[in-house]
Amino acid sequence: MPSRTTIFATLVIISLGSLYLLHAHSPTTFTMSSPPGLELALAQTSTSPPTLKVTLKNTSPSAYTILKWNTPFDPIALNLDIFTVTNVETNEKADIPRIMLKRKVPPSKDQLLEIPSGAERSVDVLFQKEGVVELSPAKYRVVAAGRYGVVWQKKKGEVSEEDLEDLGGDDRFRDTQFESAEVEMVVE
Repeated sequence: MPSRTTIFATLVIISLGSLYLLHAHSPTTFTMSSPPGLELALAQTSTSPPTLKVTLKNTSPSAYTILKWNTPFDPIALNLDIFTVTNVETNEKADIPRIMLKRKVPPSKDQLLEIPSGAERSVDVLFQKEGVVELSPAKYRVVAAGRYGVVWQKKKGEVSEEDLEDLGGDDRFRDTQFESAEVEMVVE
């Protein structure tokens, strides 16, 4: 018959092992998915120059206003590591130079994009810019993914100067994710 010490040691080892496995397989950071009702889609509109139309659709009953920084609606989105572009044949990622920058805070109201309930907003992103991005003729898989800095659940006109100063407010989502479905882009 095993001694009390052997039984106690076995229980301690099992408990510590269980705690380790529980901790090792649980996420260490909390990430929110996209705000409810916001859907991001990509569609090719031109092969020469290669251009994708990025559309953000709002299917929720409320208006949303997003800060465009570091989203596909940012004028420099192509160089912010938002788009993953992979050659279909070689499975190699395209070399798109990434830039780092500092933004003037608070952002101005022209850096906000309102998407009313039931509406969508779109922007064309050019994937061929001399000296910046030069893709060889081929087929590519493209995904847009990242984080919204701030999404307010209200109209653009209702975003206050205070909301802009601290990028906050009671009716906002912070650091929520966006990700499009993968689309094929042809470069001629």
